[in-house]
Amino acid sequence: MRTTTEDMRLKALQGYLEKLLGSKKKTKELLRAIKEDKPILVDGPQGPTGKTTLCQALRDAGVVAYEKWTMYEVILEKEIDRTATPF
Repeated sequence: MRTTTEDMRLKALQGYLEKLLGSKKKTKELLRAIKEDKPILVDGPQGPTGKTTLCQALRDAGVVAYEKWTMYEVILEKEIDRTATPF
């Protein structure tokens, strides 16, 4: 659970995010995820769209944030074998 100090920091971040994202709806959704302590994955078209800027701003605010290109994605197309012995 976030403290009052953290809530105040998120409130200050809100105005910046609204300007950066250009959307109150996207900002509200992002802040909800942050309040739920979800890590944030930022993705978008290649080129200067602001992905790195957004990630850095979120990290500076203490949020776990990554750009998609820095991650490895595993896509499961069928159910995993649950009988496999853990290592």
